[in-house]
Amino acid sequence: MINKIDKKRAYRVWKTMKFSMEDELKSNNFSEIKKFNYSWIARLGYTLMNNTNFTGYISKNYLNSKTKNKKTNDHALKPEFCFKAMLHPKNFNTYFGGDYSISNECFKKFYDTLPILNQTIKVTKEENKKLSEQSKNYYRGGKYIPIRVSYIDANITLFKEGIGYCNKKDLLPITIPKYVEDYEQNIIEREEVK
Repeated sequence: MINKIDKKRAYRVWKTMKFSMEDELKSNNFSEIKKFNYSWIARLGYTLMNNTNFTGYISKNYLNSKTKNKKTNDHALKPEFCFKAMLHPKNFNTYFGGDYSISNECFKKFYDTLPILNQTIKVTKEENKKLSEQSKNYYRGGKYIPIRVSYIDANITLFKEGIGYCNKKDLLPITIPKYVEDYEQNIIEREEVK
């Protein structure tokens, strides 16, 4: 079930993100940055993610863990990364163009994608830390781990009622917006050139 995200809160986040990037884009100062200087915007975005959309996937370790305080929800799509992809000059006008009204078509596209970014998978806190380390490592100059293989790389086996255990080589079976996949491909191609 896709949970609704408060439209007024989403609009405040959208407006803040739009405002923060417009000057940089006009002055051509924006470049691909590994350390997301706008992480405070992403944190605003995470406040929208409190009402999570559980995918139904659970890690094997989560299922076997008897301790409740060692369990958590992982935002499978790494919202900070997805917001960064939205803010990239190639995507900016799609999600942040036009005026500052709540009826703006770009705001509607931004709002419609939020529930997808909100997908969670139940994991242990230790597994969640491994997944977070992938992002931190990339921002420190390490290799980028694509979202579809992030759970494989972290050696996390997933389970879903009615499907059973996923094969260890299965790609992450969730919806990933095309703009995020394109942004990832850009990063992978740049890494291959190095």
